[in-house]
Amino acid sequence: MQETATVTRILSFGAGVDSTAIIVYHLYVRSLDIDHVVFADAGAEFPETYDNVELIKTLCEEAGIPFHIVKKGGETILEWCLRLGIVPVMAGGAHVCSQKFKGDVIQAWAKLNNFENPVYLIGIEADEGHRLRRFSPPKESVSRYEYPLVEMGMNRAACEDLLKRYGFKVRKSSCMFCPFMSPAQIKETIAD
Repeated sequence: MQETATVTRILSFGAGVDSTAIIVYHLYVRSLDIDHVVFADAGAEFPETYDNVELIKTLCEEAGIPFHIVKKGGETILEWCLRLGIVPVMAGGAHVCSQKFKGDVIQAWAKLNNFENPVYLIGIEADEGHRLRRFSPPKESVSRYEYPLVEMGMNRAACEDLLKRYGFKVRKSSCMFCPFMSPAQIKETIAD
């Protein structure tokens, strides 16, 4: 009899609307078989995002789901920018900061913990199919990515409705100085 490798299901928790909707769905609606929740702290999130991290961490601990906060070794994204004298991304450049300070850090954590066949649950909404290519496993990877919101047909409005129904108020997750913020997000930030 051939032994099958254990699959570990890891929610890549960015603490924004999408990943919070996934964990809220898991906790209050139906299990998504989440084994671990991992937040990669780039060190430059808004205070509301860190508040959400603490709330979800507490809920996960109460539900018996291990919640981990991991960081890129040695420096935050702000320290990296200051050391190199750069802004995170120049206009027209690639969006590498999420991969460098979030995705790579979570994958390194999984490897360090000997999770050989991880399945990463990624928060991409049903109407964001254009993002699937950017958030897919590298060709040489043995890990798999799943997109629960896409699979359930949940768009932004459905995620926000779910969060509202269970009493969650969640800010869009991003670094405070993200060059990819929309004009409305910049105005919201300035108003804060």
